[in-house]
Amino acid sequence: MAPNTFAERSTILPVFPLELWDIIIEYLRDEESAQHLSRLAQSCVTLYERINPQLYTSVRLSNPESGARLALTIEQRPDLAPLIREIRHKQDAGQEFWSHRHFQFYKTAVLLPNLEKLSLRKNPRPFDSTRWRSKVARDEAMLQWLGKIATGSATVKEYRELGFGPLGESSFSPPDDELAHLRGRVVGTLFLHASLANPPGLPALRVCHIGSDYNHDENNAKMDGTCLPLFNETLFRHPGLRKLCITGATFQFTKPDIPPKTTSSPLEELTLLNCIINPGDLETVLDYPEALKRFTFRGPRSHLVDLGEEPLCYVHSTLAHEDTLEYMDYDLYWGGDEEADFGELVSLKHLTTTLATLTGRECMELDPLDDTLPPNLESLTIRYDEVKAWLPSAIYEMVKDKKLAKLRRFTCEVPENMEQLPSINKDKVNPSATEICQEGNTWKSKFAELNVEMSMISVPYPPELPRYNVCACECLPFYHRMSYHPKKPLLTPWEENEGEEDVFFDDWADVDDEFDLDMLMDDLAEEPGSDASA
Repeated sequence: MAPNTFAERSTILPVFPLELWDIIIEYLRDEESAQHLSRLAQSCVTLYERINPQLYTSVRLSNPESGARLALTIEQRPDLAPLIREIRHKQDAGQEFWSHRHFQFYKTAVLLPNLEKLSLRKNPRPFDSTRWRSKVARDEAMLQWLGKIATGSATVKEYRELGFGPLGESSFSPPDDELAHLRGRVVGTLFLHASLANPPGLPALRVCHIGSDYNHDENNAKMDGTCLPLFNETLFRHPGLRKLCITGATFQFTKPDIPPKTTSSPLEELTLLNCIINPGDLETVLDYPEALKRFTFRGPRSHLVDLGEEPLCYVHSTLAHEDTLEYMDYDLYWGGDEEADFGELVSLKHLTTTLATLTGRECMELDPLDDTLPPNLESLTIRYDEVKAWLPSAIYEMVKDKKLAKLRRFTCEVPENMEQLPSINKDKVNPSATEICQEGNTWKSKFAELNVEMSMISVPYPPELPRYNVCACECLPFYHRMSYHPKKPLLTPWEENEGEEDVFFDDWADVDDEFDLDMLMDDLAEEPGSDASA
């Protein structure tokens, strides 16, 4: 067999002009896996030089091992670091500390000079009923371990005995002295590394999706929120972040290890999906952005405040941005006892909410004389989680009376299987989506007379959610909160990745300092039984 060298295989390039090769490369990048692209890169030097930057532009990591291999790759080839502009990690929420592989990834990621987009996701680990007598016993043991962290006496072995991290993974554990980073339970490890770096890490980061694939279910002890990742101020204080989406998380703030706020962040868009947060902490979160423009909140009610006051508290937490906030998507699951009051958000132009959130569960009516909707609203979208025939007439009266003088679009979204949805009134049976839309659309002509485009449409419920690697669907919590919705099985972070390959870092963790990485890529391209010289 001939030696595996680029020079002996470079003759295939002239078969097509470079322009056609660029089309082929673009197709493989968009439609196929990165493995196909990497194998093409190994065919000759010219293609290697054209493809290599694209391979590293967007990196997808499937498990902690992939993150560690990426860290080692960058350590061996620091010239690749500036090429990386996006990372999508399927099994890391940016705050894992049970494995040294996560530490390696964090320390490398914060130094990437051109990383603009970061997506960190994980499946939350549910309560292990076989290990503990009860959740209380598990939580008490965890608190004891956290107390040892504060004194500097905690060990990784004790953490594993709590049931975190895979058994037999001690070789990947961080040294005990590295647990000093966790004193005071300062979480959000990746962003803590970034905030402690000098100059600050992740300098080019502009978009971040982070959290867990969490399906909130108050009736399921495994999904009651105790298994969620926990974030603090460091996540919201990044000096360059413009868009932040957090899914399935809880929050803990004002820790002494974190320096006080000195400057505002440039964050313009914040999305909180299926997060458990009380209004006071939400107000803390919204105190960091200088001028927030878009805000999405879809999540369960917190147990830390009075349910009767909660909707008002959550909405009032946004008043710090009443002069800049233009878009709000607000869904407090099943609403509160009282109506939500958006009237003070004078700059709000676009509002999306649910019927129960808007009117409250006790009244379930909207009084046209109330000033609960923003006066400068241009578009209003209401998702039906309940059926109320009076809704179009109430909005019509508000427009007619000039309370919504600038409204130009009014949309009602009705789940296509509305008759199957549970109602607040257990004895109530919902009509079909077709019947609801037909009745509602009789108002179209009346709204048109007021120069408002009105529509009542049937929408898929639940929709087909895209795969994680194209990022989380922002409708996820609205459709996943229902108990009838099929739940995907939970996977612990260390389980195998269901047959998906690592992007192009397989076996690179064992590369020594003297190994030729180009030759290694060449070897990885060979299929079993193939002739590399062919």
